[in-house]
Amino acid sequence: MMNKLLKIVFVLALLILAIPSVSKAATLTGFAWGENVGWIDFSRVVVNANNLSGYAYGENIGWISLNCNQQPSGANTCSTNNYAVLKSSSGALSGFAWGENVGWIDFSRVSINPSTGAFSGYAYGENIGWISLNCSNTNTCGTNPYNVTRPVSATTYTVSGAVKYYSNSSRGISGATVSLTNNLGQSLTTTTDTNGGYQFTVSSGSNNTITVSKVETSITGFNVQDLTLTISNILNGAFNGNVYKIAAADMDNDGNVNITDVTRMVSSVLNERIMTTQTSGWRIYPSNVTLNSSNYLTIAGTRNVNNAISNVTSIDFLGVKVGDTNGSW
Repeated sequence: MMNKLLKIVFVLALLILAIPSVSKAATLTGFAWGENVGWIDFSRVVVNANNLSGYAYGENIGWISLNCNQQPSGANTCSTNNYAVLKSSSGALSGFAWGENVGWIDFSRVSINPSTGAFSGYAYGENIGWISLNCSNTNTCGTNPYNVTRPVSATTYTVSGAVKYYSNSSRGISGATVSLTNNLGQSLTTTTDTNGGYQFTVSSGSNNTITVSKVETSITGFNVQDLTLTISNILNGAFNGNVYKIAAADMDNDGNVNITDVTRMVSSVLNERIMTTQTSGWRIYPSNVTLNSSNYLTIAGTRNVNNAISNVTSIDFLGVKVGDTNGSW
């Protein structure tokens, strides 16, 4: 009885050893579909930094090798028959696989989504036709869902920065509203802390848009000195071309600093409320843009962080309190 059991274990071991194996790191899951060849299992294929390796298997077509460095027999044939399916940094594939029973298969119409790991597109073999890597290609996901996928870890990164005052970069603007949206469906909102800082956690590979705004119509930081400085600028150019001061003085948003703005400043002092057509009472600008007299009304408080694959810092903004031409806020 013991001898019989040992024979069974020995046979099972031989069967296991006969199955081609590949590294479990970045191993694919799922099936592709070929109208002429049926299902093809990609669970023994590995995605490396620059190429694919391992084998796919179809019951009707046998093994398909993705890289000459590893045949089902374990041999490396690259010296005599050099081929591989290659992968670019963006996930686009190129090159050929080889099947002993089906010949060459072109993967140049296939790509991998770097965020989700999902394959899309078609491979093509002259002897077997098209192979679909994702049910979305054939519009059958509702009735026949399938796809080849590289499992990806739920990696996240931080995007952070600060909102500072235009006349004093060490002074943060607290209470500003900071919003983030991205192509992966995240929609986040926070407010700046006492130092003007903010931070978001975003998904790996995401393309993010950060927008800052602040609403405050009190006359905090605005006084008679600002009015006097503005009049002096009209008479003798006291701003010295400082665009942030011009942005603060342009109370009616017409692109000029003139007597109309002075009138609004007087009304603001008398009513203890900023009287401006800039209804939020603030202008927010990305810190990485160059303002000039022709763009300060059109530049929005928005910055982009694309393809987040590491922590991103110093996504900063500058704020101007409307009316505060001497920067005393």
